Amino acid sequence: MLKPIKPLSDTMRRSVKIYPEFSPEERETILNTMALYEEAFDDFSSYCVFKRTASRKKLQADVYPYFRELHPEFPSALLQSVRDQAAEGVKSFNENNPDKRYHVSPKLKGNCTMRYTLRAVSLRGNLLTLSTVGKWIRKLITIPEFFTERYPKKDGWKFNSALVGIDYKDRIYITLVYTKPALEKMELPKDLEELAAVTEGYDRGAKNPIADSEGNKQDSKESSVAKRRYDYNRKTCQEKDTRSSRRRLKALSGREARFVHNDNHCMSNRIANNPKKVHVLENLSGMNELKRKGVSGKKTRTMLSNWSPSQLEYDIRYKDQALGKYTEFVDPAYTSQKCSNCGNIDKNARRKGEYHCRKCGMRMQSDVNAAKNIKNRWLENYTRLPAVDDGLKAGQVAVNPPGSQA
Repeated sequence: MLKPIKPLSDTMRRSVKIYPEFSPEERETILNTMALYEEAFDDFSSYCVFKRTASRKKLQADVYPYFRELHPEFPSALLQSVRDQAAEGVKSFNENNPDKRYHVSPKLKGNCTMRYTLRAVSLRGNLLTLSTVGKWIRKLITIPEFFTERYPKKDGWKFNSALVGIDYKDRIYITLVYTKPALEKMELPKDLEELAAVTEGYDRGAKNPIADSEGNKQDSKESSVAKRRYDYNRKTCQEKDTRSSRRRLKALSGREARFVHNDNHCMSNRIANNPKKVHVLENLSGMNELKRKGVSGKKTRTMLSNWSPSQLEYDIRYKDQALGKYTEFVDPAYTSQKCSNCGNIDKNARRKGEYHCRKCGMRMQSDVNAAKNIKNRWLENYTRLPAVDDGLKAGQVAVNPPGSQA
């Protein structure tokens, strides 16, 4: 079942991670703060499940005074962040698990990541001030030069919040979050032919990462070889199940995640930086249903588990937002079975990467054919016949704003 795509915030966010040097006393203070942060999160989330509510107002009235009385040294600004984070965690769990609503209370792992708002953190020049249990910690920090050059204050970027946590190397890190109002969207032409000229459709696949409606296709040979190697190494380590193999599994997980993320960034950069104003993707929110046992075979489930379409989708969306472009979505039904030339639907027309329409005889790479169908579907959904009072010339078609209903 398809879910509606949640719109991005009207505020753009960029972050940078730094590793300040803390004294042993400061480190112990931060760890104590993390422990109380985790305890407060458990109290808030348990209350949400017990009362079957995720209302921040009720959490503030019932749980906040209790925890403040129990731990008066814990900063009130951080306690408000915990309250909001717990409510969001419960809501997210209920949305993703509708059959287990309010059955499980989310938990934070040990040495959790703490969320700091401007009520609990400040940055003046290079002086960072953090609120912790019993005192404020002040540190002179160095922000990487590449970040300040790419997101300068003169362009409207302002320090907004921070995250404090501990990485796998037992180092305390601080993620500085900067925000800026999103740019206004580019103006789209009202003529259908002109609109089609600035629109590009993209088909994402587990085998071939992406193909566009212009006939370009991303070569998946290198990434497929790397993923198969990671799968083999992971399987070997899991079979051994020794102390060293578990360490090896943890290292492999990080390497594979970085490899995939880099691959998605490269693809999303090429898409966002092309001259087209509208990039149309499929709504793949129902893809997780295919991973369930009994719905698809083991080979298909493994291939889908190694695929990250949502990460690529997010990279495209936020980069388009930064450039004032549009990222739109359509229903993926029959986009791979439909002929982009005559519109005939034939599930047997696709064979080994080629689409051969048995009605009109058209031959085309199957992913490119699907990308053309995605583009055409969006143009059909977001255009309408010209009204009498629109003032358009004969033959022109008025366009509903992207994101609206056709």
